[in-house]
Amino acid sequence: MSPAAVSGAVRYLLQVGMIVRAREPGGRRDHYRLHDDVWGEMYISRTAQLRRWEETTADAVALLGADRPAGRRLEETRDFFAFLREELPAVMQRWQDRKAASGVDAARARRRAGA
Repeated sequence: MSPAAVSGAVRYLLQVGMIVRAREPGGRRDHYRLHDDVWGEMYISRTAQLRRWEETTADAVALLGADRPAGRRLEETRDFFAFLREELPAVMQRWQDRKAASGVDAARARRRAGA
């Protein structure tokens, strides 16, 4: 894999929130790591994106008119984005509860502690 391809992949993973950039104290080199809860972090950050899509489609509905076929389809799309944005926090809480019940978080903590 070329350095340009690696650089592009790292930039993409940073953009979507799958990795974070870190620097050792006093160091000059960047290091990258996954979030402990990579999928949870990534999807929670999507709420702002869903809100933007919701607002954009609402603007399109206003422009086209809700009484026209394209406006009705966009209105349904706006409603779908609103639904996802509203439901996502509850889904993520259920995921956290499920992980806690399965002991995933405890196992991760033991691995970090070197046990």
